[in-house]
Amino acid sequence: MNQPTDENNQPIQFRIVQLMYIIAVLSISMATFGTELGLFVGTLFSCLWGGVFISRTRLGPGFIASIFMLFFLIGMILPALQGGRQPARWLACSHNMKQLGFGLHNYHDTYGSFPPAYITDANGKPMHSWRVLILPFLEQEALYKQYDFNEPWNGPNNSKLLNQMPKVFECVSSDHHFHRLGSCTSYVAVVGPKTAWPEETGSSLPEFTDGTSNTILLIESNEACIPWLAPTDLNYDTALAQLCSLEHEKLDGHQCPEFFYQYSIGRNVLKTDGSIEYMLHGIERTAWEKLLGKSDGVIPNGDDYPRRYDLDETNTSRLKIANCVRFLFFVLIVVLLPLPWVWRKPVSTVVDSNPNEIDQESA
Repeated sequence: MNQPTDENNQPIQFRIVQLMYIIAVLSISMATFGTELGLFVGTLFSCLWGGVFISRTRLGPGFIASIFMLFFLIGMILPALQGGRQPARWLACSHNMKQLGFGLHNYHDTYGSFPPAYITDANGKPMHSWRVLILPFLEQEALYKQYDFNEPWNGPNNSKLLNQMPKVFECVSSDHHFHRLGSCTSYVAVVGPKTAWPEETGSSLPEFTDGTSNTILLIESNEACIPWLAPTDLNYDTALAQLCSLEHEKLDGHQCPEFFYQYSIGRNVLKTDGSIEYMLHGIERTAWEKLLGKSDGVIPNGDDYPRRYDLDETNTSRLKIANCVRFLFFVLIVVLLPLPWVWRKPVSTVVDSNPNEIDQESA
């Protein structure tokens, strides 16, 4: 079988170390940028450096300049590629909340009230969550039948269902999703006598005298990893502290991850009428109290909410240290490490049958 040859009819050969390096380039690129983009970037750099390895001519500053131009081009398009995914993620999370709203209202139509925040045992200890109770109304009848109400949510049988959380309980932009915590819910209730979830009793629509469009039913939260089966949500005071917090390290809500930074400028909330609203950070405590209260006689208005241009977005971002480290390794190994091959002394390809002439020319 004929070997592939280059322009000088010399066999194209790769050393084992060069093949290992190309494999490393693909692996590091996918680890840095993700599978799809990383495979594209890794293949591109593998082809470029592969050309260096098999070249018989010296590669000058022009080639090096093209390598760095490619590198900076990737750095420029990366934020745009990451940002382009955010509308789809936001729509997916909003759709999940909308489905939960349908399930809760179907439960209300069947039983005359929304489900209680939890069901207790004979001693008053919470055993089962509202998330389990609405499974039949989320087209999850088979999963509901596997759940055993005669044991706690984390009993021998029920604990086996933790890893079977329906996708409707998870936001694809949550920290839980990116860290592969597949049993943590992104949507929680605010439990308290003033809210739509007065603990072990359910609320009916006539009780929402402030108006269903003015009362929150569920909020998006990622601060705590709450197992979806757990009869655990946020109590009233804890929720208010979380909703009003603008501490940089405790930033919660809908996550907008980019490559170097992760932003959170607000959160999705489900109103009792089934509508979804995106609430910006910076809302005062009194406004949240109005939104969480179902019958306090106080209705929020537009002046209670901050505008986007009033929000200091520099305090709503977090540097992603792990991605910075990955990108540094990518630069060192993929972009800089092969440079010695670029500047190597070329191997002569001149073959002459008269060695004396070569000696005379050398002299």
